[in-house]
Amino acid sequence: MLVPMLEQFVTSTQPIMDQLMKALADENFADAKKATHASAGSAKTAGATQFAEICGAVEKGIHENDLDEVRVRTPQIEPAFDRVSGEIEGLKVS
Repeated sequence: MLVPMLEQFVTSTQPIMDQLMKALADENFADAKKATHASAGSAKTAGATQFAEICGAVEKGIHENDLDEVRVRTPQIEPAFDRVSGEIEGLKVS
């Protein structure tokens, strides 16, 4: 039961990740803030704490207009999501 729920997290978060990375690349911070908020909330629910923390830091940076923090954290988002996805995929094999 847990693995299908975690798989749903990955499936539902991937499109948000795509939107987030496009919004950040376009410097569309309003959309990026919404996407980081959604991603962080989903990640917390799934227990993906590192991914949630990174998304939360980007969201906070956008909210506080701390673009240096946003620029530092943005490259960390996709690798963190990929780690979570890989760990969930590994649960299916076990």
